[in-house]
Amino acid sequence: MSHALDVLSLEFFQLYDSLAEDASRVEESTTALERARSERDATQSELAMQQNDLQKIRALIKEQQDRIHLITTHWFYGTTLFQPQLWLRGGCTGKKRRAEKKLNVATNEKLPASVASVNESEARLSQKLRIVEEQLRFFEVAANAASEREGMKARAVIENPSNEIRRLQREEAVSISRLKHSKTELESLDTVAVKIGGRQKEHNEAIKFLKKALTHRDRHDVLKNNPVELPRPIDVLRNTEQHETSSEAWLPNGTKSVLIRTKHDHQKHLFRVDKHNRLLMTNSPCPNDCGFLVTWNGTYCCNACASGTGCHGRRCERMPIKSQEGAKAKLSKWKAEQKKRDKDMNAELTSCNQNLEMAKKCMQAADQLGAEALVSIASSVLDRHPGSGNSFRHMDHIIATSLRGGCGCSQVESIHQEIAGVERAQGTLTEQVSIVEHLVRLVKDDVERLEQGLLTVQSLEEEESNQIFRRLREQVCCSTASAPPPMNPSFINSEYMATGLQTTAAVPSAPMEEDILVSNVETSSEFTEPRLVEPMPPAATIIETCTVPPRDTRQAMQASHHSQPSTMSRTSYENVPASAPEATIIGASSVPAQQDAIPMVSATLVSATLVPEAETMQLFSC
Repeated sequence: MSHALDVLSLEFFQLYDSLAEDASRVEESTTALERARSERDATQSELAMQQNDLQKIRALIKEQQDRIHLITTHWFYGTTLFQPQLWLRGGCTGKKRRAEKKLNVATNEKLPASVASVNESEARLSQKLRIVEEQLRFFEVAANAASEREGMKARAVIENPSNEIRRLQREEAVSISRLKHSKTELESLDTVAVKIGGRQKEHNEAIKFLKKALTHRDRHDVLKNNPVELPRPIDVLRNTEQHETSSEAWLPNGTKSVLIRTKHDHQKHLFRVDKHNRLLMTNSPCPNDCGFLVTWNGTYCCNACASGTGCHGRRCERMPIKSQEGAKAKLSKWKAEQKKRDKDMNAELTSCNQNLEMAKKCMQAADQLGAEALVSIASSVLDRHPGSGNSFRHMDHIIATSLRGGCGCSQVESIHQEIAGVERAQGTLTEQVSIVEHLVRLVKDDVERLEQGLLTVQSLEEEESNQIFRRLREQVCCSTASAPPPMNPSFINSEYMATGLQTTAAVPSAPMEEDILVSNVETSSEFTEPRLVEPMPPAATIIETCTVPPRDTRQAMQASHHSQPSTMSRTSYENVPASAPEATIIGASSVPAQQDAIPMVSATLVSATLVPEAETMQLFSC
């Protein structure tokens, strides 16, 4: 509606004012609409519950009718003999009586009340729906009026902008651009902080895996340095503190048989010694797995076998393992323990290598996150905050954390060095995190400051828009209420107005002709005679453009002018019109142009003919 009206028209502002009453009801209509919708929703929920209860009542009525029909017509359900659960409850007759009672209550009491409540809720719901529709129409009218007023105001400001609002709009655009850029920088810094935090997490995981690898390496070394050995028979015989039980028996050949049971493994050890307690034979196999028993040597079968050459000496008795009960079991147990030890060593070595590999992967992921984080930091942030920016630039971003542990982790010290290197890298990352967090706080302060500045600019822009709209309203309403006064009151009674050639619009007020044509120096000087301006008939209106001659020519003309009196006729000024009609003819000057002439519009000469050149120069000599 308002698009067809001119902004600088009275109808435009009348329409704007007519929409004010509807636009003021936006908040009230919004509240009323929300209240009506909440009441409608509550009524709908209540109706849904009542309809559900009505369906249950109708289902109960149908159930009791079907039960009565089965008792009456079916041969099985109508026979008490076939239904033991009814023997103590009145049989089928009692069952039918109870069903009829329930049917009577549901049909005569519950059903009518439920139907009445449903009908009442439906009536209230239809009323609530009408209220919602009505409030929605009121809201749409108010919202459309408010939107129309805002659009009219914005259109008036756009079509008649001021320099101040142009400046504020440019400043708002710059503020929005800077705010958007600062928010982008803040998001990038948050991403950098997350990536550096992820790098720290990867470093912590790498340290954890390295410590696990070190633990497995230590276990491997312990197993390697402590092989499983068969207990030395001579030590078992002499270490009485480890004996759980001990029994001795002399044999007919003069030797003594000793049976010892140890505490830690509960094994039985059999020895045969002579009368001087020198060892003759045991039931322990030779540790070199040669298949013979340990005899007089106390540890091996003979000295040659003890040297590890694989040969046996002449004094080796070469008693087979199977000759003594329990020797083979000892050998099998020893081999099983040795096999278990080798298996544990391999498992510890494998676990060490796996943890080293996991630590290596963690460090690679940390390096990738660190490189991405450093690239993500905008240089504008570092330049805008040189305190933290220079510290970040001068920081050593290259964190050397390469893992040197090879297959099997040959040296435990290398793992310790790797752990120390990762911990040093953690220190550098902690410093980086503190700098990035400080930058985040600074950029957040920048964002808050820009948002505050943007709100200030927007408020100033809104205030300037209101002032522009208010000035336009005053201009249109004042110009429509009363026309501005003419330039000269005598112009109304002039001959030009009598002829009927009146202007179509009011001409703004202008200075009087004597203020322009008569020099202030001339009128105020005591050496010059007073002059009157010759009245001009309003037959023609020409805006003359005079040409100022050069300086030397002007001085000569001024001297001759002051020496000769004016020849213009003296006429009263009371009948001279104050201004020319609106339709004016702009003509060229009749004075020839000089070389250094300065063209200017000097006055409106109301004359039927052009003023001669000499008189023109005399008038403008000052």
